[in-house]
Amino acid sequence: MNLFRFIAMICLSFWVVGPAHAGLLDKLMDSRAGDDYPLKAVPFDFSAAMETPGSVVKDYLDTYQTMNIKGAKRVIIPSFQVRFCMQDDATKTYSSSFSTSTMTYSSSSTAFAGVNVKLSTEIRQKLTDLLYDRFVKQLKAVGIEVVTLDPKLQLSEIQEGIKNTPESGATEDLFTMAGRETKQEKKAKTSWSYPWSIHHPTQTTTLTFSGIVDGNGPGYSWARMAERPVISPSLIKVAKQMGVGIITVGYEIRLEKMEASMDKKGGFFSKPKPQVQAEPVLRTRLLGFKLMPEQGGSLIMAIGMTGGMNFVGMNFDGLGVQPVASTFPVGGPKYGNYPWIELEGSYGGLRGTGTDGAWELAPDPVKLESDLTKVMDAQYSLLLHLIKQAK
Repeated sequence: MNLFRFIAMICLSFWVVGPAHAGLLDKLMDSRAGDDYPLKAVPFDFSAAMETPGSVVKDYLDTYQTMNIKGAKRVIIPSFQVRFCMQDDATKTYSSSFSTSTMTYSSSSTAFAGVNVKLSTEIRQKLTDLLYDRFVKQLKAVGIEVVTLDPKLQLSEIQEGIKNTPESGATEDLFTMAGRETKQEKKAKTSWSYPWSIHHPTQTTTLTFSGIVDGNGPGYSWARMAERPVISPSLIKVAKQMGVGIITVGYEIRLEKMEASMDKKGGFFSKPKPQVQAEPVLRTRLLGFKLMPEQGGSLIMAIGMTGGMNFVGMNFDGLGVQPVASTFPVGGPKYGNYPWIELEGSYGGLRGTGTDGAWELAPDPVKLESDLTKVMDAQYSLLLHLIKQAK
């Protein structure tokens, strides 16, 4: 028998059979299980999304409708939210133990790294305005005209909504909503919250309302309204005064993807090393969409759209869309409850190695705009397919 093979067999028997070492082997194997979170973009059929959106939309979005929206012709968009994640991190710890008849020895090692996104407020605002313009054109193509909301209208609700709206680009630490990350992502994270830069377009007047009556409980972030299937009663009052319907929509954008894993080269005699890696992967997903037509109004009881924590039911007549299945389909959603549409970023790699605990990502603005336009056009195509279907 080959000498090296014989030595390997002896060692394997010792590690697997020997009770003093079984725990170490189990921990070694367990530490490698579940590290299948890919750094590459999850494949997405952009051609199908643009040409036959009905063939893929069910894997990404779900709807709830309380009335026919066929008559929807003119709407205001008092909330168009675009969130950019400005910081992310991941960590991985390897633990091992060795027991004898009298003592247990243990050791651990940890790898940690984070990414800071260097993207100016001006560039983020330019991208937000671009996305808004493209969205308005998409709505016009399906027969929905966006009416400009005049901030000078003598309605107390408009003035109140303007006063409560933070400046576009304001950064807020937002905790991750339940179910919005995969098990692999959640396992790697070091924090409950990360900073998001929250933008709204310069082309429209954004209205934000606070207080329990308008759907926000004490301490509840104004930014969360984009995620919830609730249209503020004050906003409905404004729309009724103007004789128009309402559309609100929100998207979130990440510019990287992080993986925390074990070095597969580790073996029985050399423990594997924890690693954290990151790559430029553009990721976008819908936060939520609401459409109340001109003839719609408030509902006394909120119904439907119960997709998880803080997802109360729709409180208005119309169409709601969210990135989570509300009817629990057999086997669950194909790409999880809150699926991203992903694309390998052409806007440049990360600066640094992460070995010092930090990377920087400074995207090329021109290439980022091209990548983001491709991904968001696909997002809009799926959303507009559902709107046309509902009409």
